[in-house]
Amino acid sequence: MIKLNQFGVEKQYGQLKNGVRILNFRKKGAPIDIKFVSKSGSRFDPDNKTGLAHLVEHAVFNGTENYRTKKELAQKIDDMGGHFFGSTSYEYISFDFVVADREDLKTVLDIASGLYSSPLFLDNKIATEKDVIHTEALDKANDPTNQASLGVRELMFGKGRLSINPLGTPETIVGLTREDIVNHHTTLLPNDLIVVGCGDIAVDEIERQLENRLPFKTGMARAQIKPIELKNTGALHNDSDLACIEIGFPTVSLTHKDRIPIKFLCGLLGVGKASLLKEKIRTDKGLVYTIVCGSESLFDCGYLYIRYKVKKEYTRDSVEKVRDVLKQVKEETFGRDAIMHFKNKVLKSTKIDYQTSSSIVNFHFYNALADENGTDIADFLNGIESITADDLVQTANKYLNFEKMCIYGVGNLDENSLRV
Repeated sequence: MIKLNQFGVEKQYGQLKNGVRILNFRKKGAPIDIKFVSKSGSRFDPDNKTGLAHLVEHAVFNGTENYRTKKELAQKIDDMGGHFFGSTSYEYISFDFVVADREDLKTVLDIASGLYSSPLFLDNKIATEKDVIHTEALDKANDPTNQASLGVRELMFGKGRLSINPLGTPETIVGLTREDIVNHHTTLLPNDLIVVGCGDIAVDEIERQLENRLPFKTGMARAQIKPIELKNTGALHNDSDLACIEIGFPTVSLTHKDRIPIKFLCGLLGVGKASLLKEKIRTDKGLVYTIVCGSESLFDCGYLYIRYKVKKEYTRDSVEKVRDVLKQVKEETFGRDAIMHFKNKVLKSTKIDYQTSSSIVNFHFYNALADENGTDIADFLNGIESITADDLVQTANKYLNFEKMCIYGVGNLDENSLRV
């Protein structure tokens, strides 16, 4: 059985008096990565204000009482040889800081607490960030791969938060105001706030330095998402003869017991040069250059996706071949040696990849946000190691339901070319 200490870390739990949870992985001698993350992503945006969470994430870095500009903040982090960034997803907003030494943590926590307690939100800086995000949203809105991804999610889950990019739309971003930003920052940014860290630092030291410096709220409502019965195909026409195709199946939430078997299934199908989809559709048939299979899980739903680009004349053939590969897995005609090959790949590559403080934090923070006792990396690997061929076939038959398969294409095509 794989144990967490094989990664050189000791898991530690803490909590501030106001309810902010701390999950720390002490790794002696290692640089420090510390992430602040809360349930405040785009699913919490008010109607007609999508993109608000993302704008808040940008705006807080544009000046606080102690660091009046983004340049001052950046120079302070640069002086320590570190780096920082923010991120917004459907579920969360996070702020991440990486520094080399324990003595740098006080400065990092000073900066982080200021993002929550004293952002300036100057009108001219908000206008600048709105322009930046508007350009970013336009770029995403015109990206065929992104269009296909949003399209297949709309087929699975209907019009709503999952079929709108967390960045927002060019139309909604224009209407966002300083009042909107302040309201989100005050009421939503502290929602179920947690701190996840890794490095040469103990949890009690993080507690001591953060006590009375972070806000906390809990129980904020969010838009609910669940699969719905809609049509199975959709298309967005453009003049390109290269079609972006995404195929999707509804799956499970972040904390569901089937999440690890689904991850394994995705890897077997579409991760690496030896994956089944790569072998059958790229190597054997030459229909595509790249093809990937992955899964996304949120607090209350999830989906498996297969994503690739193909010449328009091969669209129907490619969909048929994908379906054939999925059928092989469901009927267990693909060869059991592929399971052992992928299992070895995951177990060994994970031991290689998750040796840094940042990799440990990035693996755990989302699970921790969803569940106080969320899956850690040892749980994940032991789950992978225990999967059998029967488990995989059962998972495939449970979730790769062709009646619920959704296909969306973007290119010089129509829905008929996607039906098989």
